[in-house]
Amino acid sequence: MMFGAAADLLVPACRPVFLTCFFFAAAMAMTYTDLDALTKEVSQEILEKLAPDGAGGIDTDVVDEANKKAVDEVHGYLRGVYTLPLDAPVDGLIELTVNEITQYQLYKSVDAATVPDLIVKLYDGALKRLDAIRKREITIDAEEDLGGDDDNPATFKVISPDAKFPAGFTKQF
Repeated sequence: MMFGAAADLLVPACRPVFLTCFFFAAAMAMTYTDLDALTKEVSQEILEKLAPDGAGGIDTDVVDEANKKAVDEVHGYLRGVYTLPLDAPVDGLIELTVNEITQYQLYKSVDAATVPDLIVKLYDGALKRLDAIRKREITIDAEEDLGGDDDNPATFKVISPDAKFPAGFTKQF
């Protein structure tokens, strides 16, 4: 049976309760990704080391907390640009970005001083990607936040990249 030795140790009458609880616990509350997508970026073995549950598995509460921090970071960049939370299914770039930041948060939660250089580079790349999405240098499939309000739905907000002029260009005016 795929539930491991812990299920075999239970009294047979308790197994259905255990399995129900197992499936409930396995249905993590991750946002913009799921454990399957995360394990494509981080192996199951590494996740078990970064978020051990004490029984050779993954502590989903630790992974959920890392995911929450990643989503908070994504929302910090995209607030005012896109309507949050983003509608499911999210753009693949957002899922990738959340997975990379979640991975960084997991390493950081174990020991911030020893986060591998590759993970730091992935994290820095994720932040650069978010900045480019915020500046609309990269577009994602998501509903834009037009800034209208319920009292005056005709209002809107214009977001454009910073103007770039050659040095001294504005002095002539």
